[in-house]
Amino acid sequence: MDETVLKWLLEEGEPFVRYNTLTQLLDVRRGDPEVEAALAASMASPPISKILEGQLPGGGFTQPAAVRQWGKVAVEAGYFPKYRGSAWKLIFLAQAGADPADGRVSALCEHLLAHAYSERFGTFCVPIMRRKGPAGEFLIPCFMGNMVWSLCTLGFGDRGE
Repeated sequence: MDETVLKWLLEEGEPFVRYNTLTQLLDVRRGDPEVEAALAASMASPPISKILEGQLPGGGFTQPAAVRQWGKVAVEAGYFPKYRGSAWKLIFLAQAGADPADGRVSALCEHLLAHAYSERFGTFCVPIMRRKGPAGEFLIPCFMGNMVWSLCTLGFGDRGE
């Protein structure tokens, strides 16, 4: 890699970029003081801090307008509103390297395990409600895969359950 580009990616002013450069490009492991400092700074700055600002006490990101449109059950499962619901925030946080030890991140993981996992199907699904009652649970392969990958990446892969 070009040294000028690497130096630019490791600048202190962008902790999110610095952390991911250290861990993803240079294979520096967690526990290294430089990585830990970059992770702490990344968690405290945008885009991670901006995402976590909107988190509700229950761990999710349920928006009233979305509940009116898709129903509470569907919105709490995280798929809706598309690209802005709880599941999408989890996917981004996992890709960004968010700290799984942060209580907000683990609360989001717990929220999605409680609301998006279907005991009936043994996987993640998107429940859809209609005004007259349930429309069903939809099995969306990319949603399943993204939830499994994100939760495993954030340390929720082996819960002994």
